[in-house]
Formats: sequence, C-alpha cells, structure tokens
Amino acid sequence: MNCAFVNNMPDSAFDATERQFLELVHRGSGSATIEVHRYAIDGVPRGERVAKRIAEEYSPYEEIRSQAPDLLLITGANPVEPQIEKELFWDDLADLLIWGTENVHSMLLSCLTAHAALTVFDGIERENLSQKCTGVFAQEVDTTHPLAAGLAQEVSLPHSRWNTVDREAVRAAGYRIALAV
Repeated sequence: MNCAFVNNMPDSAFDATERQFLELVHRGSGSATIEVHRYAIDGVPRGERVAKRIAEEYSPYEEIRSQAPDLLLITGANPVEPQIEKELFWDDLADLLIWGTENVHSMLLSCLTAHAALTVFDGIERENLSQKCTGVFAQEVDTTHPLAAGLAQEVSLPHSRWNTVDREAVRAAGYRIALAV
C-alpha cells in the first residue's frame, strides 16, 4: 500500500507530528507493507531547520498526482487568519482535498485540514474561539459508531485549538459524530 503524508504542522510540532502519525500508520498496518511518501505544501511558514529538512526529505505536494496513493493523510496547520480561506496555503490545500476525493481511496484529515474539508465540501465555516481551548476533556462516545467500536461511553482526549465548528451544522450536512465534548 502507498500512503501520502502531507505535514502542515508548525515547526514546533513538525517532527513530533510526523513521528506520531507514521507510528499510527505502522501500528495499524498489521502485516501489510505501507510505503510512506512525505510531502509539504508551500505557504506554511518555516524556519531554517524545518525548511532544510523538507528540502531534503519531502516532495512538493503537487507530485502526489503522479501516483495516487491508497491513503492520503493530511495534518493540520497553525491557524493564522480568522477566515480559513485567507490562510496562505488555502488554495493548495483546497485543491489537494478536491483532488483527493476524486483520486484516493481513503483520506485522514486532522485539525485545521478537517475544518478546511468542511468548508470546501459543505460550506461549513469554522468559528473562532475567544480564547484557546487547551486541556484534557471528557468526550461522549457514540458507541454504535464504527470508528468508536470498543470504546467506553466516555473517554478523555486532549484538545488544543483556537477554532471550532458548529456541531448541528456538521450533523445537518449528513455527518455522524463519533466523539463529542
């Protein structure tokens, strides 16, 4: 199997995010071999160290199109603009999401990228919080949801975010929520 990993996290979380996600891919693969290719989108501010690492170990995101992966994994990014469409990387990210839905079997989207997908495909805008939501919070689990199979009715998960989306708007768009604060 072939996995395209697009790491948009800020420099402070870039390496740790890569380790965490690729470890999850490795653990979840069982006996299957998964070949991971790493990509980066322009427009995400980078310092010298991470920019050098990207130049040496990552490919430009446009190269994903040369061989569609089985799995497209796109991390979030540090939000800078109040409106997601004003982020420097917005056009590339929106283009990649649209291309992914047409060419990739499965996509896993985290953080800001999940918000971007809701905006691109469903017109659901993220909402800015008055202060950063940071901590470990109890989540109600829909134990009938396939993604929540085997979980207790309540789990605690960390959150660190400046934005949210309206739960009822997500449901109205046809999504089923597996975990909710």
